[in-house]
Amino acid sequence: MWDVDVTCADCHLVTSGMVRRGSDLCAECHDESYSDMVLEWRQDIESLLRELPENQFSESIKWLTSEGSLGGHNPQAVLDYLESASQR
Repeated sequence: MWDVDVTCADCHLVTSGMVRRGSDLCAECHDESYSDMVLEWRQDIESLLRELPENQFSESIKWLTSEGSLGGHNPQAVLDYLESASQR
């Protein structure tokens, strides 16, 4: 997560160990609208990824999305990067 006060354990650590969480997790600390916001971020990121020409799908973009959250750990940085890449 991009907030300096948020660690991996804040979102992923439960009594059974580290787990992969869904968008419902955000609503545990914020309000219910955050669950929808995560889905919107993912849709926006997926849309931008589809719009990029194959030759612009660089190693940097692969790295930004490789952990599987489609930008969930820092959606604004991924969106900014993809928007910039799509304008090249």
